[in-house]
Amino acid sequence: MINSIGEVINFSSIWQYLGPLVGVGFGYLISVKVWDRQKQWEMKRDIIFEVVRSLGELNNSIFALQVAYCHAILDYEDMKAKANAFVSCHTKVSGVRFLADVIVGGRNFDNAISECQSEMTSIAEKVIDGDTDYYRSTQQSLLAKISAVNDAARKELNLKTQYELRRKELTTDHWRKNGYSLGEVDGQVAAGDGAGAGAGY
Repeated sequence: MINSIGEVINFSSIWQYLGPLVGVGFGYLISVKVWDRQKQWEMKRDIIFEVVRSLGELNNSIFALQVAYCHAILDYEDMKAKANAFVSCHTKVSGVRFLADVIVGGRNFDNAISECQSEMTSIAEKVIDGDTDYYRSTQQSLLAKISAVNDAARKELNLKTQYELRRKELTTDHWRKNGYSLGEVDGQVAAGDGAGAGAGY
């Protein structure tokens, strides 16, 4: 008489052969999941880089536009070419923003891009209208918005922000050397953030 199914099927013997296969299967699933997460992070990194690069090109196109409109003798063909270049760069930024919204999805990042792009658009419109001095008068404000984009991008990539990097530089020895109290440090850092964006901090 058969008292249990174990007398018919030798489970330990079967597991001896199936065990390694199951282990390989689990290992494969884990590796696929890790690979998928890595690919998603790479997509996020690449689109963030593209957004920042596109904003840099847009900023350069504004400078070129301002130069073209500042000549004593205006070259209308050059002015038209520079205006068209700005429109092309602006369109590119708008396009990568849609991709960033899908892949990155961070509200802070998108808001920073939006404010920076709006500021650049306003500057370009003023220059085209003949107010070339507006470009120079808005540089500090524009640098602050560019810095905000850079910080938002760094946060999305889990990198230290410019504020954190600058704060780290101000060690206790530095505070004492310059006569700052610990309570004054945040003010010193915050005051330098706007200028720091253009100074390489």
